[in-house]
Amino acid sequence: MKIEDIKIILLSSLGGMLEFYDFIIFAIYAPIIGQLFFPESSKLVSVMYGLMSFALGYIARPIGGMVFGHFGDKYGRKRIFSATIFIMGISTLLMGLLPTYEDIGVAASILFVLLRLLQGMAIGGELSGAITFISEHIDKRKALAMGFLYAFVNLGILFASAVFIITSDNSYGWRIAALIGAIAAIISYYIREKLSETPVYQKLKEKSSIPLFFLAAKEKVRFISSFLLMSFLALIVSIGFLFVNTYLNILSIPKHNSDIITMIGLVIFTTSTLLSGYCADRLIKADNLLMLASLAIVFFGSVMFFTAGKNYFSNFSYYLFSFSSGPAASLIPLKVSKLFKTKVRYSGVGLSYNLAFALFGGLSPLLIVFL
Repeated sequence: MKIEDIKIILLSSLGGMLEFYDFIIFAIYAPIIGQLFFPESSKLVSVMYGLMSFALGYIARPIGGMVFGHFGDKYGRKRIFSATIFIMGISTLLMGLLPTYEDIGVAASILFVLLRLLQGMAIGGELSGAITFISEHIDKRKALAMGFLYAFVNLGILFASAVFIITSDNSYGWRIAALIGAIAAIISYYIREKLSETPVYQKLKEKSSIPLFFLAAKEKVRFISSFLLMSFLALIVSIGFLFVNTYLNILSIPKHNSDIITMIGLVIFTTSTLLSGYCADRLIKADNLLMLASLAIVFFGSVMFFTAGKNYFSNFSYYLFSFSSGPAASLIPLKVSKLFKTKVRYSGVGLSYNLAFALFGGLSPLLIVFL
Protein backbone atom coordinates (compact mmCIF):
# COMPACT_ATOMS: atom_id res chain seq x y z
CA MET A 1 0.00 0.00 0.00
CA LYS A 2 1.40 3.41 -1.04
CA ILE A 3 2.13 6.23 1.41
CA GLU A 4 -0.52 8.38 -0.29
CA ASP A 5 -3.10 5.60 0.19
CA ILE A 6 -2.26 5.35 3.89
CA LYS A 7 -2.64 9.13 4.24
CA ILE A 8 -6.06 9.04 2.55
CA ILE A 9 -7.25 6.15 4.74
CA LEU A 10 -6.05 7.77 7.97
CA LEU A 11 -7.42 11.25 7.25
CA SER A 12 -10.77 9.87 6.08
CA SER A 13 -11.03 7.46 9.01
CA LEU A 14 -10.02 10.04 11.62
CA GLY A 15 -12.97 12.20 10.62
CA GLY A 16 -15.28 9.20 10.83
CA MET A 17 -13.97 8.40 14.30
CA LEU A 18 -14.56 11.92 15.61
CA GLU A 19 -17.93 12.27 13.96
CA PHE A 20 -19.17 9.00 15.39
CA TYR A 21 -17.87 10.00 18.79
CA ASP A 22 -19.98 13.17 18.56
CA PHE A 23 -23.06 11.27 17.43
CA ILE A 24 -22.79 8.39 19.89
CA ILE A 25 -21.87 10.25 23.06
CA PHE A 26 -25.50 11.34 23.31
CA ALA A 27 -26.70 7.73 22.97
CA ILE A 28 -24.43 6.64 25.82
CA TYR A 29 -25.70 9.53 27.95
CA ALA A 30 -29.34 8.76 27.02
CA PRO A 31 -30.51 8.07 30.63
CA ILE A 32 -29.01 11.37 31.88
CA ILE A 33 -30.12 13.41 28.85
CA GLY A 34 -33.62 11.95 29.14
CA GLN A 35 -33.93 13.34 32.67
CA LEU A 36 -32.41 16.74 31.79
CA PHE A 37 -34.35 17.48 28.60
CA PHE A 38 -37.41 15.19 28.82
CA PRO A 39 -38.18 14.93 32.57
CA GLU A 40 -40.82 12.37 33.62
CA SER A 41 -41.82 10.80 36.93
CA SER A 42 -40.82 7.35 35.67
CA LYS A 43 -37.10 6.79 35.08
CA LEU A 44 -37.85 4.19 32.36
CA VAL A 45 -40.10 6.64 30.48
CA SER A 46 -37.39 9.29 30.74
CA VAL A 47 -34.84 6.85 29.30
CA MET A 48 -37.26 6.05 26.47
CA TYR A 49 -37.54 9.77 25.63
CA GLY A 50 -33.76 9.99 25.59
CA LEU A 51 -33.62 7.01 23.23
CA MET A 52 -36.32 8.62 21.08
CA SER A 53 -34.06 11.63 20.58
CA PHE A 54 -31.32 9.14 19.62
CA ALA A 55 -33.73 7.52 17.15
CA LEU A 56 -34.59 10.92 15.64
CA GLY A 57 -30.93 11.43 14.82
CA TYR A 58 -31.04 8.15 12.93
CA ILE A 59 -34.26 9.10 11.13
CA ALA A 60 -32.59 12.30 9.88
CA ARG A 61 -29.74 10.30 8.37
CA PRO A 62 -31.52 9.30 5.11
CA ILE A 63 -32.29 12.98 4.51
CA GLY A 64 -28.61 13.77 4.98
CA GLY A 65 -27.70 10.82 2.78
CA MET A 66 -29.93 12.13 -0.02
CA VAL A 67 -28.84 15.77 0.28
CA PHE A 68 -25.11 15.23 0.67
CA GLY A 69 -25.12 12.28 -1.73
CA HIS A 70 -26.79 14.43 -4.41
CA PHE A 71 -24.21 17.20 -4.12
CA GLY A 72 -21.35 14.72 -3.72
CA ASP A 73 -22.27 13.12 -7.05
CA LYS A 74 -22.80 16.46 -8.79
CA TYR A 75 -19.95 18.58 -7.44
CA GLY A 76 -17.35 16.18 -6.07
CA ARG A 77 -16.65 13.99 -3.05
CA LYS A 78 -14.04 16.13 -1.29
CA ARG A 79 -16.06 19.33 -0.86
CA ILE A 80 -19.11 17.60 0.60
CA PHE A 81 -16.99 15.19 2.63
CA SER A 82 -15.44 18.19 4.42
CA ALA A 83 -18.77 19.97 4.95
CA THR A 84 -20.34 17.07 6.87
CA ILE A 85 -17.76 17.04 9.64
CA PHE A 86 -17.92 20.82 10.04
CA ILE A 87 -21.71 20.70 10.48
CA MET A 88 -21.35 17.87 12.97
CA GLY A 89 -18.82 19.82 15.02
CA ILE A 90 -20.95 22.97 15.20
CA SER A 91 -24.18 21.13 16.09
CA THR A 92 -22.40 19.14 18.83
CA LEU A 93 -20.87 22.34 20.22
CA LEU A 94 -24.32 23.95 20.48
CA MET A 95 -25.77 20.82 22.14
CA GLY A 96 -23.01 20.90 24.72
CA LEU A 97 -23.86 24.53 25.60
CA LEU A 98 -27.65 24.12 25.53
CA PRO A 99 -29.65 25.03 28.69
CA THR A 100 -31.75 22.20 30.18
CA TYR A 101 -35.51 21.83 30.65
CA GLU A 102 -35.17 23.19 34.18
CA ASP A 103 -33.60 26.39 32.78
CA ILE A 104 -35.82 27.27 29.79
CA GLY A 105 -38.62 24.69 29.82
CA VAL A 106 -39.92 22.97 26.70
CA ALA A 107 -37.71 25.18 24.48
CA ALA A 108 -34.73 23.10 25.67
CA SER A 109 -36.41 19.89 24.50
CA ILE A 110 -37.26 21.40 21.09
CA LEU A 111 -33.77 22.82 20.53
CA PHE A 112 -32.14 19.57 21.58
CA VAL A 113 -34.25 17.60 19.09
CA LEU A 114 -33.52 20.10 16.27
CA LEU A 115 -29.76 19.91 16.88
CA ARG A 116 -30.00 16.12 17.06
CA LEU A 117 -31.69 16.17 13.65
CA LEU A 118 -28.87 18.34 12.29
CA GLN A 119 -26.33 15.88 13.70
CA GLY A 120 -28.17 13.03 12.03
CA MET A 121 -28.16 14.78 8.66
CA ALA A 122 -24.41 15.45 8.93
CA ILE A 123 -23.54 11.87 9.76
CA GLY A 124 -25.85 10.79 6.94
CA GLY A 125 -23.34 12.27 4.52
CA GLU A 126 -20.21 11.43 6.52
CA LEU A 127 -19.78 7.68 6.58
CA SER A 128 -21.29 7.11 3.14
CA GLY A 129 -18.86 9.77 1.91
CA ALA A 130 -15.96 7.98 3.60
CA ILE A 131 -16.98 4.64 2.05
CA THR A 132 -17.21 6.25 -1.39
CA PHE A 133 -14.01 8.25 -0.94
CA ILE A 134 -11.89 5.27 0.15
CA SER A 135 -13.34 2.82 -2.38
CA GLU A 136 -12.59 5.24 -5.24
CA HIS A 137 -9.11 6.23 -4.03
CA ILE A 138 -7.68 2.82 -3.05
CA ASP A 139 -6.82 0.32 -5.82
CA LYS A 140 -5.37 -2.53 -3.76
CA ARG A 141 -6.14 -3.87 -0.29
CA LYS A 142 -9.66 -2.43 -0.43
CA ALA A 143 -11.02 -4.74 2.28
CA LEU A 144 -8.23 -3.78 4.67
CA ALA A 145 -8.78 -0.09 3.85
CA MET A 146 -12.48 -0.44 4.69
CA GLY A 147 -11.51 -2.37 7.79
CA PHE A 148 -9.40 0.59 8.91
CA LEU A 149 -12.32 2.95 8.32
CA TYR A 150 -14.63 0.92 10.52
CA ALA A 151 -11.92 0.25 13.07
CA PHE A 152 -11.63 4.03 13.50
CA VAL A 153 -15.42 4.33 13.72
CA ASN A 154 -15.30 1.72 16.48
CA LEU A 155 -12.53 3.70 18.15
CA GLY A 156 -14.91 6.66 18.10
CA ILE A 157 -17.44 4.56 20.01
CA LEU A 158 -14.68 3.35 22.34
CA PHE A 159 -13.46 6.93 22.84
CA ALA A 160 -17.01 7.97 23.72
CA SER A 161 -17.29 5.08 26.19
CA ALA A 162 -13.96 6.00 27.81
CA VAL A 163 -14.96 9.66 28.12
CA PHE A 164 -18.27 8.56 29.62
CA ILE A 165 -16.51 6.48 32.28
CA ILE A 166 -14.26 9.43 33.17
CA THR A 167 -16.97 12.11 33.19
CA SER A 168 -20.16 10.26 34.20
CA ASP A 169 -19.81 11.07 37.91
CA ASN A 170 -19.64 14.80 37.11
CA SER A 171 -23.02 16.56 36.77
CA TYR A 172 -21.62 18.41 33.75
CA GLY A 173 -19.91 15.31 32.35
CA TRP A 174 -22.12 15.10 29.26
CA ARG A 175 -21.32 18.74 28.43
CA ILE A 176 -17.58 18.12 28.78
CA ALA A 177 -17.88 15.07 26.54
CA ALA A 178 -19.80 17.07 23.91
CA LEU A 179 -17.32 19.95 23.89
CA ILE A 180 -14.35 17.57 23.50
CA GLY A 181 -15.98 16.03 20.45
CA ALA A 182 -17.01 19.36 18.94
CA ILE A 183 -13.51 20.84 19.15
CA ALA A 184 -11.93 17.66 17.75
CA ALA A 185 -14.40 17.58 14.82
CA ILE A 186 -13.75 21.21 13.88
CA ILE A 187 -9.99 20.58 13.95
CA SER A 188 -10.53 17.49 11.81
CA TYR A 189 -12.34 19.63 9.25
CA TYR A 190 -9.18 21.65 8.61
CA ILE A 191 -7.12 18.45 8.38
CA ARG A 192 -9.57 16.94 5.89
CA GLU A 193 -9.25 19.98 3.63
CA LYS A 194 -5.82 18.59 2.61
CA LEU A 195 -7.39 15.57 0.90
CA SER A 196 -7.59 15.47 -2.91
CA GLU A 197 -10.58 14.60 -5.10
CA THR A 198 -10.88 10.93 -6.09
CA PRO A 199 -9.26 10.01 -9.44
CA VAL A 200 -12.37 8.09 -10.51
CA TYR A 201 -14.58 11.15 -10.06
CA GLN A 202 -12.09 13.44 -11.79
CA LYS A 203 -12.28 11.19 -14.88
CA LEU A 204 -16.08 11.09 -14.82
CA LYS A 205 -17.43 12.73 -17.98
CA GLU A 206 -21.15 12.09 -17.66
CA LYS A 207 -22.78 13.19 -14.40
CA SER A 208 -26.37 12.49 -13.45
CA SER A 209 -28.46 15.66 -13.08
CA ILE A 210 -30.61 14.04 -10.38
CA PRO A 211 -28.83 10.90 -9.05
CA LEU A 212 -31.87 9.67 -7.08
CA PHE A 213 -33.96 9.54 -10.27
CA PHE A 214 -31.26 7.45 -11.94
CA LEU A 215 -31.22 5.10 -8.93
CA ALA A 216 -34.99 4.70 -9.06
CA ALA A 217 -35.01 4.07 -12.82
CA LYS A 218 -31.88 1.99 -13.40
CA GLU A 219 -30.49 0.74 -10.08
CA LYS A 220 -33.53 -0.55 -8.13
CA VAL A 221 -32.28 -4.10 -7.62
CA ARG A 222 -28.80 -2.89 -6.64
CA PHE A 223 -30.32 -0.39 -4.22
CA ILE A 224 -32.49 -3.07 -2.55
CA SER A 225 -29.45 -5.37 -2.26
CA SER A 226 -27.45 -2.55 -0.69
CA PHE A 227 -30.27 -1.69 1.72
CA LEU A 228 -30.62 -5.28 2.94
CA LEU A 229 -26.89 -5.69 3.48
CA MET A 230 -26.68 -2.41 5.37
CA SER A 231 -29.73 -3.31 7.48
CA PHE A 232 -27.88 -6.33 8.85
CA LEU A 233 -24.88 -4.14 9.71
CA ALA A 234 -27.17 -1.54 11.30
CA LEU A 235 -28.66 -4.10 13.68
CA ILE A 236 -25.22 -5.40 14.64
CA VAL A 237 -23.81 -1.96 15.45
CA SER A 238 -26.88 -0.41 17.06
CA ILE A 239 -27.94 -3.27 19.31
CA GLY A 240 -24.61 -4.99 19.86
CA PHE A 241 -22.43 -1.96 20.58
CA LEU A 242 -24.45 1.23 21.09
CA PHE A 243 -27.47 0.01 23.03
CA VAL A 244 -25.88 -2.82 24.99
CA ASN A 245 -24.68 -0.58 27.84
CA THR A 246 -28.21 0.73 28.44
CA TYR A 247 -29.51 -2.84 28.17
CA LEU A 248 -27.07 -4.05 30.83
CA ASN A 249 -28.29 -1.26 33.13
CA ILE A 250 -31.89 -2.40 32.59
CA LEU A 251 -30.76 -5.93 33.57
CA SER A 252 -29.40 -4.39 36.82
CA ILE A 253 -25.80 -5.22 35.96
CA PRO A 254 -23.57 -2.91 38.08
CA LYS A 255 -22.50 0.14 36.10
CA HIS A 256 -18.76 -0.51 36.51
CA ASN A 257 -19.18 -4.06 35.18
CA SER A 258 -21.35 -2.99 32.24
CA ASP A 259 -18.80 -0.34 31.19
CA ILE A 260 -15.98 -2.89 31.21
CA ILE A 261 -18.04 -5.49 29.29
CA THR A 262 -18.93 -2.95 26.60
CA MET A 263 -15.37 -1.68 26.19
CA ILE A 264 -13.91 -5.19 25.91
CA GLY A 265 -16.55 -6.02 23.29
CA LEU A 266 -15.62 -2.91 21.29
CA VAL A 267 -11.90 -3.75 21.42
CA ILE A 268 -12.61 -7.29 20.17
CA PHE A 269 -14.91 -5.92 17.43
CA THR A 270 -12.27 -3.41 16.31
CA THR A 271 -9.50 -6.02 16.21
CA SER A 272 -11.70 -8.41 14.25
CA THR A 273 -12.60 -5.67 11.75
CA LEU A 274 -8.93 -5.17 10.85
CA LEU A 275 -8.15 -8.89 10.87
CA SER A 276 -11.06 -9.75 8.59
CA GLY A 277 -10.08 -6.99 6.12
CA TYR A 278 -6.56 -8.43 5.94
CA CYS A 279 -7.85 -11.99 5.49
CA ALA A 280 -10.35 -10.98 2.76
CA ASP A 281 -7.55 -9.38 0.75
CA ARG A 282 -5.06 -12.21 1.11
CA LEU A 283 -6.37 -15.50 2.52
CA ILE A 284 -10.07 -16.20 2.03
CA LYS A 285 -12.78 -15.15 -0.42
CA ALA A 286 -14.71 -12.18 1.01
CA ASP A 287 -18.15 -13.69 0.32
CA ASN A 288 -17.28 -16.93 2.14
CA LEU A 289 -15.88 -15.05 5.13
CA LEU A 290 -18.96 -12.83 5.31
CA MET A 291 -21.33 -15.80 5.16
CA LEU A 292 -19.54 -17.64 7.97
CA ALA A 293 -19.45 -14.50 10.09
CA SER A 294 -23.17 -13.84 9.51
CA LEU A 295 -24.14 -17.30 10.73
CA ALA A 296 -21.94 -16.85 13.81
CA ILE A 297 -23.50 -13.43 14.53
CA VAL A 298 -27.03 -14.87 14.46
CA PHE A 299 -26.05 -17.81 16.68
CA PHE A 300 -24.06 -15.97 19.35
CA GLY A 301 -26.44 -13.00 19.31
CA SER A 302 -29.36 -15.34 20.00
CA VAL A 303 -27.52 -17.06 22.84
CA MET A 304 -26.54 -13.66 24.29
CA PHE A 305 -30.13 -12.38 24.50
CA PHE A 306 -32.01 -15.61 25.28
CA THR A 307 -29.81 -16.32 28.30
CA ALA A 308 -29.91 -12.75 29.65
CA GLY A 309 -31.87 -12.09 32.84
CA LYS A 310 -31.92 -9.94 35.94
CA ASN A 311 -28.35 -9.56 37.22
CA TYR A 312 -27.05 -11.97 34.55
CA PHE A 313 -25.47 -11.51 31.13
CA SER A 314 -23.30 -14.00 29.19
CA ASN A 315 -20.04 -12.09 28.66
CA PHE A 316 -18.52 -15.00 26.74
CA SER A 317 -21.35 -15.08 24.18
CA TYR A 318 -21.10 -11.31 23.80
CA TYR A 319 -17.37 -11.44 23.12
CA LEU A 320 -17.85 -14.18 20.50
CA PHE A 321 -20.61 -12.07 18.94
CA SER A 322 -18.20 -9.10 18.91
CA PHE A 323 -15.48 -11.08 17.16
CA SER A 324 -17.94 -12.47 14.60
CA SER A 325 -19.12 -8.92 13.78
CA GLY A 326 -15.76 -7.77 12.40
CA PRO A 327 -16.18 -9.18 8.87
CA ALA A 328 -19.61 -7.55 8.53
CA ALA A 329 -18.16 -4.13 9.34
CA SER A 330 -15.30 -4.36 6.86
CA LEU A 331 -16.87 -6.36 4.01
CA ILE A 332 -20.49 -5.15 3.76
CA PRO A 333 -19.54 -1.50 2.96
CA LEU A 334 -17.00 -2.75 0.40
CA LYS A 335 -19.64 -4.90 -1.33
CA VAL A 336 -22.11 -2.01 -1.32
CA SER A 337 -19.60 0.45 -2.82
CA LYS A 338 -19.09 -1.92 -5.77
CA LEU A 339 -22.80 -2.14 -6.54
CA PHE A 340 -23.26 1.41 -7.87
CA LYS A 341 -21.93 3.28 -10.90
CA THR A 342 -19.53 6.15 -10.18
CA LYS A 343 -22.01 8.86 -11.14
CA VAL A 344 -24.50 7.77 -8.44
CA ARG A 345 -22.24 5.97 -5.96
CA TYR A 346 -22.37 8.62 -3.22
CA SER A 347 -26.18 8.82 -3.47
CA GLY A 348 -26.65 5.05 -3.68
CA VAL A 349 -24.40 4.29 -0.72
CA GLY A 350 -25.70 7.28 1.26
CA LEU A 351 -29.40 6.55 0.92
CA SER A 352 -29.24 2.76 1.36
CA TYR A 353 -26.82 2.99 4.28
CA ASN A 354 -28.73 5.68 6.14
CA LEU A 355 -32.19 4.32 5.44
CA ALA A 356 -31.07 1.00 6.88
CA PHE A 357 -29.59 2.64 9.96
CA ALA A 358 -32.69 4.81 10.43
CA LEU A 359 -35.16 1.92 10.29
CA PHE A 360 -33.16 -0.88 11.88
CA GLY A 361 -30.45 0.98 13.81
CA GLY A 362 -32.35 3.90 15.28
CA LEU A 363 -35.65 2.22 16.15
CA SER A 364 -34.46 -1.19 17.38
CA PRO A 365 -33.16 0.01 20.81
CA LEU A 366 -36.45 1.84 21.42
CA LEU A 367 -38.41 -1.28 20.44
CA ILE A 368 -36.34 -3.45 22.79
CA VAL A 369 -36.97 -1.11 25.76
CA PHE A 370 -40.68 -0.97 24.90
CA LEU A 371 -40.91 -4.78 24.79
